Amino acid sequence: MALELVLKKKLKSGHFRVGRRHFVRLTAAGAAGVYFTGCDNGGGNDAGTPGDDGGPMTDAGVDASAAVSRVRALVIGSGFGGSIAALRLAEADIPSTILERGRRWEITGDFDTFTTTQSPDARCAWMHNEPVLPGLPPTRLRGAPYTGLLQRIFGDNIDAVCAAAVGGGSLVYSGLMLQPPRAAFESVFPSELSYDEMDTVYYPRVLDIMRPGRLSDTALAHERYAGARIFIRDAMAAGLDVERVQCAFDFDLIDMELDGAFPQDQATLGDYLYGLNNGAKHSIDRVGYLTMAEATGMVDVKPLHQVTEVGEMPGGGYYANCELIDENGRVQSYARYEADILFMAAGSMNTTKLLLKAKRDGTLPSLNDQIGQGWGNNGQRILMRGGLTEETGAEQGGPACIFIHHHDNPEGVIGMEYGPAPIGFEHHCLVSATQGVPDTLGSLELTEAGEVKPVWDRNNDAAAGRAARHTLQTIIDATEGNFATLPGLDDPSITFHPLGGVTMGRATDTYGRVMGYSHLYVVDSALIPGSTPASNPFWTISAVAERCMDTIIAEDLAP
Repeated sequence: MALELVLKKKLKSGHFRVGRRHFVRLTAAGAAGVYFTGCDNGGGNDAGTPGDDGGPMTDAGVDASAAVSRVRALVIGSGFGGSIAALRLAEADIPSTILERGRRWEITGDFDTFTTTQSPDARCAWMHNEPVLPGLPPTRLRGAPYTGLLQRIFGDNIDAVCAAAVGGGSLVYSGLMLQPPRAAFESVFPSELSYDEMDTVYYPRVLDIMRPGRLSDTALAHERYAGARIFIRDAMAAGLDVERVQCAFDFDLIDMELDGAFPQDQATLGDYLYGLNNGAKHSIDRVGYLTMAEATGMVDVKPLHQVTEVGEMPGGGYYANCELIDENGRVQSYARYEADILFMAAGSMNTTKLLLKAKRDGTLPSLNDQIGQGWGNNGQRILMRGGLTEETGAEQGGPACIFIHHHDNPEGVIGMEYGPAPIGFEHHCLVSATQGVPDTLGSLELTEAGEVKPVWDRNNDAAAGRAARHTLQTIIDATEGNFATLPGLDDPSITFHPLGGVTMGRATDTYGRVMGYSHLYVVDSALIPGSTPASNPFWTISAVAERCMDTIIAEDLAP
């Protein structure tokens, strides 16, 4: 099939198309004079200071000129939880408005929508001046600060990375579709959450919508996938259960990239975390929930709307105050949205942040003391096996779609993915990411400046760390190599899987109903009790959100 015909089928034509050339023009014109308070340390969810332009302020801290909109249902965040909420509301004939702090990222025919890991610019980072991913040399990002894809939130003993974009984390995820094993799931989640129901109803529902695929035999045989072949062979030699996992990617496009059908190689060089310029990644702004929700005509997505405050209204219902920002994070105007129903879906870090602020400021005074508690890092570790005699490649073909299930690990249940990446500096090493179960959970706190901060004791998941090293040592003992390290990945200095903070069974019931309130819900990763054991989180987060919405609509919102 000709490339032009494939693209007509694969790429959704967009109304907001910003590629590299337009980005350079846009940021060159607007780079001066945008260094406002907070941009150097990550910014968080607040950009700029309300009223800086001298406009009058109300007692609620909102510019008096703010436009007020009344909507039926308000959703904060456009990732999996928010998009699922909006879609199921639309199917119940309830219109909704989604407020999203990030921008849209439409795939263009120039294949330059996203930056790359090897040559990053400000599009990679949310209001940071340097790349947020560890293991990369520090560099000043051209055009920063910018409303880019990833925010790094700094904390005590651990940092958390989260997404900011229309489509949320789906633009930056690896798409691995993994269910936790039953025993581990039941050890983490409240007993009201039936594993059988999740397994037979909600996991399959998400699977059908996300349309995953698997790495082809053709791709696996290619020289760029030497690392994947070595990982599989060595795991099998160690007696471990290893598989090519279903991922929410179009692997036909991965094969086309290997065939030279696109002007730029990306996924097959391990460069897929900042989105994919050929559209191979099934981000939900293009494939799945958000696309389906917007297609109903009952969902209005508002990009670059940064929510700064939520609260209850005296006569009933809820409000959200927000800043309308430009692509450099500068506040252009203010808006207030009022709704009968409020869904919080800004992710573990920012949903919790907004509710911590609401509790502190008294705008939601009935929130209980569990807001901010029950937060975890999914027991995540990033490990590297070095000293291999075979060439693994300085750029290793992706996405991350090879996975080891080490459920009988004597130190604790572990899932280990092969993490291909454009390492560049080393040709004889393999990177692995593991997911386990923390023994004890940490918390999220609000700083005096109103930013959220993870508070973590390194002993909280010491067992998960031992289990991760045991799995890797099992492979080393059976084959070859040694433990190596990547810069910035000290054990465990960072997590890409922040979970919890408004945790089910503590701050909400198991359907996301916030305790103390009616028609106030949490439907995102903030609900999850610190881990989705031995697996990447997005499938479980989505399945939980589907379960929540079934009950919320049937019991709370039905006519």
